[in-house]
Amino acid sequence: ANPNIKILMTEHAKWPPNSDKGHKVWKTHWYKTHALCGCLETAEWIIRMLNRPIVAGMNYHCHSSGPWGMIYRDKESGKLYTTGIADLYKLFAELPAKKVVKCTVTGLYTDVHKNNMSFSVAALKGRDNRLFMILDNRQPNTTRKVNFKFQNSYCLKKVTTLSADSLLAHNTVSDKQIKVKVLNKNSSQKIISYEIAAKSLVFLEFAKIAVNNK
Repeated sequence: ANPNIKILMTEHAKWPPNSDKGHKVWKTHWYKTHALCGCLETAEWIIRMLNRPIVAGMNYHCHSSGPWGMIYRDKESGKLYTTGIADLYKLFAELPAKKVVKCTVTGLYTDVHKNNMSFSVAALKGRDNRLFMILDNRQPNTTRKVNFKFQNSYCLKKVTTLSADSLLAHNTVSDKQIKVKVLNKNSSQKIISYEIAAKSLVFLEFAKIAVNNK
């Protein structure tokens, strides 16, 4: 394959469930495209594309239209509100790292060739020897303990999580059910494992430990 040929994906979004059964049927499920389940599925696709060197870039289908969207206007109040997809893309856009580094993940539900895949990982390198990992656990009830195997030693500095109480949780003008939580760890200890909560997208920020501090 020619390494100079790159792919730009311009209209990605989760397809509405039951769309093959007619407009009236799928319209009752349209919120699932941007409910937590839709956010985590969209994140999985982004992660998979980050791990493909041939993909140069991608965006979302649209800002506001039909069942897709980052911003909607409430029909009764006329007020604007954002969906979980908006928070999802904001997290990716604000990552202080642009260089994707090679990483692999093994274990239950990690095989991209199987329909039950529900756990995916990507890694990016930033300045000042910072490493960022994106871990997506779509399992509704099962936490995932991740054992790290790095070429260098790292300590955990920050954890950012996008999640909700249910996979079907979705934002409305009066209730933001999908939440982003930031936890500053600032640890100086070498990290070897971390538990990823069920139905969660987690961004981990690591700092490289100096050789004499390992």
